[in-house]
Amino acid sequence: MSASLTMRLVPMRVVPKALSIIFGAVSIALVIAAPLGSFLGGFIGWRNVLTARR
Repeated sequence: MSASLTMRLVPMRVVPKALSIIFGAVSIALVIAAPLGSFLGGFIGWRNVLTARR
């Protein structure tokens, strides 16, 4: 879905760069999310992590 939206929103000449930015960001987010969730779960408790409360 993000690829099709990107192709619709950006000019054709910058589509490859926009797609690489999006897919790179998704990859980084997947790598960071698990350790960050584990750290927050240990620090503030898993219930607070899942409900995003302080």
